[in-house]
Amino acid sequence: MIKRALMAAAVVAIAGSASGQILSVTDDLTDGLFDAFFSYDLSSDFAGNGVGGDFNELGASGLLLASDEVLITFPGAAGGNVLEVNISFIDFTGVGATEFEAIGLGGMANDANTTVGQLESFHASSSSIGFIQSAQVGAFETYIKSITVRYEVPAPAGTAVLGLAGLGAMRRRR
Repeated sequence: MIKRALMAAAVVAIAGSASGQILSVTDDLTDGLFDAFFSYDLSSDFAGNGVGGDFNELGASGLLLASDEVLITFPGAAGGNVLEVNISFIDFTGVGATEFEAIGLGGMANDANTTVGQLESFHASSSSIGFIQSAQVGAFETYIKSITVRYEVPAPAGTAVLGLAGLGAMRRRR
């Protein structure tokens, strides 16, 4: 009887966890600091211009990418699912000179800048590419102003009930 009740509670918890809490985090790069929620990989030579051939700077104008790329991941969303990513930027080279790629579990979204010297935004959603794993920006001379991520965290009550169901099943075996 207890085992059936725990199993029923686990099923309810799994169904209820789909409605987890939606959170939004923004890294305003114009403050000259990287937010720990995000990970910026600037160390690799993605652009193929040789070690030390890149020029990147983080300051009051944002993150400057000059002949380089940055791979952005979201370690702060551990245990959650990234639903959307939005990157605000200004390109100073030419139309199509800044390229974006968001990689999801079910595909990828690509885009490029459409203006020069004006604030623009790249947006990717999990509705078209699955939960987002990373974003990559390649540019010749672009300032990334900010990055915003919306992600879903599982409901804590659901996780607790699943844990209790597991403990009950273990105790039953002994």
